This record gives sequence, structure tokens and C-alpha cells, in this order.
Amino acid sequence: MTKHYCLLLLTVLLSFHSSHAQFTIDAQLRPRTEFRNGSKELNDPDVEPALYTEQRTRLYVGFMQDKYEIKVTVQDVRMWGTTSQPYKADPNNSVHLSEAWGMYHFSDDFSFKMGRMPIAYHNERFFGASNWQPQGRSHDALLLMYHKNDLGLKADLGLAFNQNGFEPTLVQSTFYTGIVNYKYMQYIWLTKDFDKLSVNAMFVNNGYQQAADSVTANLQNYAVMLDYKINDKLQLGGEAYYQGGKNVVNADVSATMLGGYLTYKTDFAPFTLGVDYMSGTGYGSTSDHSFTPLFGSNHKFYGYMDYFYLANPHRLQGETYGTGLVDIYLLSDWKLNENWALKVNLHEFLSPVDIVDVNDVSRQYSSTLGTEVDLVMAWKLDKAVTINLGYSQMFATESMEQIKGFVTGYNGDASAWNNWAWLMVDFHPQLFKSEKNN
Repeated sequence: MTKHYCLLLLTVLLSFHSSHAQFTIDAQLRPRTEFRNGSKELNDPDVEPALYTEQRTRLYVGFMQDKYEIKVTVQDVRMWGTTSQPYKADPNNSVHLSEAWGMYHFSDDFSFKMGRMPIAYHNERFFGASNWQPQGRSHDALLLMYHKNDLGLKADLGLAFNQNGFEPTLVQSTFYTGIVNYKYMQYIWLTKDFDKLSVNAMFVNNGYQQAADSVTANLQNYAVMLDYKINDKLQLGGEAYYQGGKNVVNADVSATMLGGYLTYKTDFAPFTLGVDYMSGTGYGSTSDHSFTPLFGSNHKFYGYMDYFYLANPHRLQGETYGTGLVDIYLLSDWKLNENWALKVNLHEFLSPVDIVDVNDVSRQYSSTLGTEVDLVMAWKLDKAVTINLGYSQMFATESMEQIKGFVTGYNGDASAWNNWAWLMVDFHPQLFKSEKNN
């Protein structure tokens, strides 16, 4: 059935003909093989490592004409080997739409966009497309956009209201349950570019409906982000976030995130030195002080091994909220030649709250959680084909055991060889692009 819908879509779009129209078809096939021997969780020496291949397949269809444009992206995400041989029907039910939106331009400055879409801003700390994850991240939303490019000013207003259920039965009530998502969202994002300074600011409100009594808990998020280019070689910046209101279980929240960086560009590679502070909740606290980067592309920030925040909890035994994180990092990206590049990243992870043995709180552990080394080699075979090879190593402490093993149920050992390797081939060709005549 999905194949028939795709063929119908292509037939309809190809039937459009206008001197002011443009039609594009792009594709992506991205299989990634991972060897996990300490990725996300500390390695248990008594258990064999994991080895698997997961593949993303996407077909992007875009159409632009006069003042409007649409985009539809069909996506399939599957693990190699999950379908029997041979088969007539695919039991995975893994084909879905990651994008399906339309945009209308009232003028050069003002437009609206509506449908299913990725939402990404700035460095993707809070709103990101999560491209590392095969499934990515999409929202069903309405965006009103005012972009005055000659003034370096952008203002986006986003609105979302989610509902589940079967259409014929939705004649009363808007109760929303059984889905890990917000009930509604409102946000405003502002960007202003000056000569050497770029300023971003946001306000986001998320409402989470409670299954027990249908009450909606509202979480507010505020942020300011600054990036200052001193000269062609030196840039610095910082960001500050505050979360307040109620979390998904209707408990009070007061949490912060602070970050700063300095980037220096040499003739052979840029180097970035920075620190991120995400507040956490200490042992015995009844309030939530744990900052959550709700919709961010977390893989790019807190180490490629994803020990933190990528749907991966870290907290003390018996506690509800996370212990937070301090991440001191050094990032580099070496362009070896036109086709080869090497990333070398170092992370030193610390806890902003005391790490204790919950069975004997007088016993405290070091604030140091571990050191991570990430290496990624990229080989561009063609403008449409790239091969990436990665290796990461975690040098963990006993403190890491305290905030990981009790939460996940894995009997991880900080002294074990905790590593991770992966190979990803990205085929991303443009299949068709019509000429756009003015």
C-alpha cells in the first residue's frame, strides 16, 4: 500500500508544469553497523558485546511554485535481519512519514509553514533534527515566520496541539494519553545578527497531560545564546537556559544549563575548548533540579558514546531525577585533504551533585565520572557517497557505576574495557531536479 501511495504522489507532482515551478527528488540510504562493548552503558565483562546493522532509507520529494512549497519525506528504519526469508508482507510496519509540510510566502519577509517537520535552531541544543538517530525527530506543528534578512532579524512563532484516538470517536474531550509526547507546545524564537555578534533567544512552553486526572502540567523554558566572532580565526560564545514550572509527572521544576566555548581556527584544523553545566538533583531531594534538553540533538554534545541524555538516564539508585552533568571538552576537525577528514574529541565528565552510596550515604565517590575519547574518520568517495568510521573509548570511574548500573539494570564495570566502534555508509544522491525559469 505504501508503494502505491508513493507512486501516486510522484505521478501527481510530475504532472505539474509551470515556468515558475521546481520539482526535486532526493534519496538517502544510510546503513550503520555498530559494535557495542560499552556504548551507552558500562560493559559487563560476562556478557558478549552487541553487533548489529540498522538502516535508514528516505525518499525526499519537494515542489516549489510561485509563493508556496511542499515537502514529503517517506522513511523506513529497520534492523537488518528482522524480516523472515522469504516473505510476502513486511511485519515490521516501519515505513512512515518523517516530513509532510507545506509553506506559503505572503511576502519576502512573512510566511507560514504547517505539517510534520523537523524543528532545528542555533546549535540544536534544545531544538534539533537529531540526524544521528536513524529515525530523526519531527513535530506536528504550525510555524509563523518573519525573516527580515537585510536586517539580520528572524522571529518564529511555533504552535502545536496533539491528539490521539480514532477519528469517528473524537466527538467530545481532548484527553491525550498513551503517547510519549507533549499535549501542546507554544514557542517563540528570535535571532538577531549584528556585525560580529549573533544573538538568539527563545521561550518555550510544553504542556503534558496527566493520565491520572487529565490535568496538564506546563513546563517553561527560557534561553539566551550569544556567538561573537572576534576575527577570522577566533570566536567565542555562551548560552544560558532556565527551566521552571511542572515536569511530566506534575512536580515542581527549577533547573539550569550554562555553557561557554572558545574556537580557534588554525591552518590545519579548528579547535574548540568549552564547558557545559547541566544542573542535577542530589540524593534525597524532593524537587526536580535536573535540566533536560528536551528536543535537542544530544549526540553531538555529550560524547558520541551517548552515556547521557539520549533517552539514556543517569541517576542514583532509587531516585527519580538525574544527577546532571558537567562536560569539559576539546573538539577538533582535521581536514586531511579534499576527500578525507578526521575528528578527534575529548570529554571530561563530572557530576554537579554529590555521588553517594545510597545504602551508606556517609560514603561518597569522586565527582569525576570518566573521560571519553571520540575518533571519526570521514572519506568522501563521491559528492553523493560518504563513508564514516568511528571509534570511542570510555575511561570510567566508580562514580559512573553509581549513576548508570542501578538505573539500567546492567552490571557494568568501570574498570572493564568500555569501547564502541561503528561503520556508516551514507548514499545521498539527488535523483531529479527540474529547471526553474523566472
